[in-house]
Amino acid sequence: MDGGTRRLSGYDGLGQRDGGAVGRCRWLTAALTSPCPAGDQGNHSHRHAEFFLMRCGTGAVSRRLIISALTLAVLAGDAAAATALPPSFSAGLAGPVLTYLHLLGLLGLGLWLDMQGKGSPGIGAALALVAGLLFGVLTRSGIHIPYAAYALEGSLVLFGGLLAFTVSLPRVLGLVLAAIAGALHGIALSQWEGASSSQWLFWPGLVAGCLLALSAGVGLSATLYQFGGALASRLAGAAIALVGILLLLNVM
Repeated sequence: MDGGTRRLSGYDGLGQRDGGAVGRCRWLTAALTSPCPAGDQGNHSHRHAEFFLMRCGTGAVSRRLIISALTLAVLAGDAAAATALPPSFSAGLAGPVLTYLHLLGLLGLGLWLDMQGKGSPGIGAALALVAGLLFGVLTRSGIHIPYAAYALEGSLVLFGGLLAFTVSLPRVLGLVLAAIAGALHGIALSQWEGASSSQWLFWPGLVAGCLLALSAGVGLSATLYQFGGALASRLAGAAIALVGILLLLNVM
């Protein structure tokens, strides 16, 4: 580059070059344009690059690991805290985190939304929550969708497989799939055994429980990547897909 200008492109928030990791604060670009002393252009630009990557990468990882730890801690104490809450709210809150089908499904959805990137984690989670609440209310009103239980089990295979093979879909398609998955969870959770859904506090509890599980999935993505790289997320996806297959085969 002329005049000591050096451009680094394709680095993500974790300091990986193009093709390194999928969906991690992707495609930040730094233009290092400060003039370099004569004869020291390469070293000067290299020091700037190291500072940029350390500042962006380390900060992003630290923030996401803290969020992940806090979310997982809240999720772990959710069942114990539910006993001190109103029964209807407790029923809605406990459903998504006490049944492994919903817990793994929502964790897998959160993991994949984070891998997908493109602003999908927040928007996708919001769509899933709205769709889940809407279809849950419709189900309690007597409107039933055939084969929803099989579709829910199949969603574990879908999102687990997308994670395992690191498949990133177009943004609109990804958001549609997130909404469908949320609707399937809402249908099943509205019929959760023992749920006092005739009382209005059940529904805020349901949204809170689903939000915790989805947030834990998004946060878990950073934790897995930090300790095991991209392979850890792929193995988690494969495990979720395997559970979905076993459920479809009526083995679990």
